[in-house]
Amino acid sequence: MRPKPSEDQRPSEGSAFGHLSPEQQLAHLNALVACSHDAIFTTDLSGTILSWNPASERIYGYTAEEMIGSSITKVLPPERRDELREIIQGIVAGSTPESFETRRIRKDGVAIDVYVTVSPVRSASGQLLGVSTIARDITGRKSAEAALAQKQRELQDYFENAVIGLHWVGGDGTILWANKAEMDLLGYQAQEYIGHHIAEFHADAQTIDDILCRLTKNEKLHGYEARLRCKDGSIKHVLISSSVLWENGRFVHTRCFTVDVSERKLAEEALRRTEKLAASGQLAASMAHEINNPLEAVMNLLFLAKSYQTEGQQYEFLSMAESELKRVAYISRRSLAFFKEGPERKNLEMDRVVTDVVSIYQSRIQGRQIDVDCQLSPACVDGFEGELRQVISNLLLNAVDASKLGGKITIRVHRRGGKAVCLIADRGCGISAADQRRIFQPFFTTKQETGTGLGLWLSKELVKSHGGSLRFKSWDSSRNAGTGTVFRFTVPAC
Repeated sequence: MRPKPSEDQRPSEGSAFGHLSPEQQLAHLNALVACSHDAIFTTDLSGTILSWNPASERIYGYTAEEMIGSSITKVLPPERRDELREIIQGIVAGSTPESFETRRIRKDGVAIDVYVTVSPVRSASGQLLGVSTIARDITGRKSAEAALAQKQRELQDYFENAVIGLHWVGGDGTILWANKAEMDLLGYQAQEYIGHHIAEFHADAQTIDDILCRLTKNEKLHGYEARLRCKDGSIKHVLISSSVLWENGRFVHTRCFTVDVSERKLAEEALRRTEKLAASGQLAASMAHEINNPLEAVMNLLFLAKSYQTEGQQYEFLSMAESELKRVAYISRRSLAFFKEGPERKNLEMDRVVTDVVSIYQSRIQGRQIDVDCQLSPACVDGFEGELRQVISNLLLNAVDASKLGGKITIRVHRRGGKAVCLIADRGCGISAADQRRIFQPFFTTKQETGTGLGLWLSKELVKSHGGSLRFKSWDSSRNAGTGTVFRFTVPAC
């Protein structure tokens, strides 16, 4: 059996080093204090320093010889001289002081931030002898916190006062936050906008449903076109770019940027109307030229009918005149339908649309002795007939203008997969490399005074609005790589 310990070997009650002698306990405590990274020192009830560990020397800059016997006020800022006195008074009154953050002054005069814990020091009989203080230097942490807070303020100011609208939307569609530009754009106050469902402010229900659906699937949106309803009832055309902040698979909120493009939309519409007027002028010139020929024939035939007395000859001349008048009526109907836009999209035969456009400009084509080779296969599309007519018209007239007298233009229409394809190629002089880079820019033209510079830009926009694309390839004759230009556009087939 293990021998029973003697009385002096038994642990003393309440001691963390109960198995050690008092001398050993004191040595351990001194070692802990000496090795601590925190300043540890004791003072009597008047604030005179009784002990000062090495970390105190490092943190405050004073040696133990300089501090022991001196007042603790040596490291206290003037505005905090009563701090320790109030703590000691509280301890004497029986309260237990809580840890707190405060400021101290180093020997070199630099102020530092410290986290302080103060505890009473009592004798074995419980008499209050002084206080023990543990101080941790938190200057670096406080500086980092201050820098972080400053960055947060700067970021908040940046987003709040950005020139474009910003807002966050929760997973349920509720607006969580919006900046000033967003609310100014729509004319709402914060309480009228934040906390409401985002769908309340979209003019098109399908649009916002699609946006929220895509974002929920973690898709990113870039330049998504939408229409927002303002407080005064007006509509703003905007481009929305958005992504979602996810945390552990949870939808936190969207990050949406809203750019107002209403003025650009109005300008585009004005340019579109201008181009239609220009195209209408070209059409009117073609109409006048085409109608003039049959009208002259009618006048001649009526003159001949009046000059001949026999009924048979008169009937023949009048029948020919009637035929010419029918041709005039046909040209007029085709021309009037050219830019007449329907109220909605409809199924169209692309090959028929091409045939109609070619027939409208047949006189102009024949006047330049141009051979138009139409290779047309059935291809149904869903679209606006007037807009597709305008695209084909613009491309055809450009090909006519680029072709030499007696040249050739090839037009092909066919279906490839889910696309209807229309190709218009000429054998003209081609487009220079420098001009090719600008060919789709508005108001850029290679036709000098005769061109508006809007036809190709508008054509590309119209094709794009049908969900398609317009491309071209051209050979500059000056580079001896062949001649001519090919324009090819595709739109979804039905």
